[in-house]
Amino acid sequence: MTKFESLLFYLSVYILSAFFLSISKKRKDNKKIDLCFIIAILLPVVIAALRDNVGTDFENYSWMYESQRELTFAQLLKYNGKFIDGTPLGIWVASQIAGAFASQEVYFGLLALLVITPIFLFIKNPKTNYCKSRVYS
Repeated sequence: MTKFESLLFYLSVYILSAFFLSISKKRKDNKKIDLCFIIAILLPVVIAALRDNVGTDFENYSWMYESQRELTFAQLLKYNGKFIDGTPLGIWVASQIAGAFASQEVYFGLLALLVITPIFLFIKNPKTNYCKSRVYS
């Protein structure tokens, strides 16, 4: 896939995700499971999880996963909640969960989920400030 085709693909995914998010936001019914909201989040999360060598940050995240999944919690505590290289607790937790599945794809998906969910929750309901919670730092 060329860079332009890749750009069009990712743009299409986010436009489709925004479409489902806008449908979800317009709904007044908050008691049922909001399938449109789930689809809006899952579209970019699944694409992020399945990416392979895409983007300038792919190799950095790949390295973080590989380097963090072998480290123990005791090693984390030794450096006051951050490893020697400054990696936060949440990154280590995501590495441990993905390591249990032996899957870098799970790692990429978890990171995307942690980033996208608070933003989409805020867009859906701006009165609740989900973005103030720093999930993994």
